Amino acid sequence: LSRLIQLCAPKCPQLGALVDRVDLLTQHAVQLRYPDDWREVELDEMNEMMALAKEFAAVLLPMLGR
Repeated sequence: LSRLIQLCAPKCPQLGALVDRVDLLTQHAVQLRYPDDWREVELDEMNEMMALAKEFAAVLLPMLGR
C-alpha cells in the first residue's frame, strides 16, 4: 500500500498524508491472511485500523464517484 500511495500522491495529495500510517494496514493484512501465524488483534488496534480504512475511503470513494 505504501508504494501505491507514493505513486498516487502526485494526483491525490490527500493520500500522501496517509502514507506514514499505512504500514499498520499492510502488516495486519499479511498477518491475518496466513492463519498459521495467527495472533489475537487487540480491540484498540482493530479500532485504529478501522479508522484508517475509513480515512482512505473518505478520500478514494468520492474520486470513484461513490
